[in-house]
Amino acid sequence: MKKFQFTLEKLWEYKKMQLDKEKLILAGLNSKKMELDKKINENLRLADRLDNEFREALRLGITALKIRGFRFQIEQLHRQLESFQKEKGSLKTLISRQMTAVIGLSREVSQMESLHDRQREEHKALIAKAEELRIEEFVLARSFRKKVI
Repeated sequence: MKKFQFTLEKLWEYKKMQLDKEKLILAGLNSKKMELDKKINENLRLADRLDNEFREALRLGITALKIRGFRFQIEQLHRQLESFQKEKGSLKTLISRQMTAVIGLSREVSQMESLHDRQREEHKALIAKAEELRIEEFVLARSFRKKVI
């Protein structure tokens, strides 16, 4: 009996490679999101610190020029924060799409693995049946020889 060969082996390998590639892309997107989260947190801490400095300066007395300087810095931080939030929203969308792609490919690979396993089991059953027939023929031939002698 010939050796087991999965008929969709090349397609299965291709799908597995594609899945690995898509997982790497997803990991990269998640990494970018984590970096962006760090920037957002850093921006928020800086805004809090600047706000506290501004309040302290107001309490001690401050010139109008310094007030404008503080407000300008705070506005800049808020604009940067908005920009980071928009970027994070688009990254979440990309991550969601990529996750959908990874899940779809995972299902395909899983289905192909199941098909592979079923075909392997069928092949094993055929080999066992062929071996059983060979043994049966051997026993019949042997018993026939004994009767003839």
